[in-house]
Amino acid sequence: GEQHVTEILDDGSEGESKMRPAGTYAMSKGGEAHMEKGGPEGAVVFFAIHAADGTVFETLDQEMNVLDASTVAETASNLGFANPGAAA
Repeated sequence: GEQHVTEILDDGSEGESKMRPAGTYAMSKGGEAHMEKGGPEGAVVFFAIHAADGTVFETLDQEMNVLDASTVAETASNLGFANPGAAA
């Protein structure tokens, strides 16, 4: 299904929104606050993320303060991988 992405401005308000149809390839440098969600039929999204410090996602409040940071290890553990990064 389609993916919906909404830019979050520096003041915490919503900016431009765009819809990416199924099969779309997109790339960014990262660091820009945004929200993502699936369309009416949901979405399957593949992320390839380079996280030099291990942080992949941050949860922000309305004032753009970081409430929580998710790391590669935490995300892998939440998905059921016992030892992320270990050789197979």
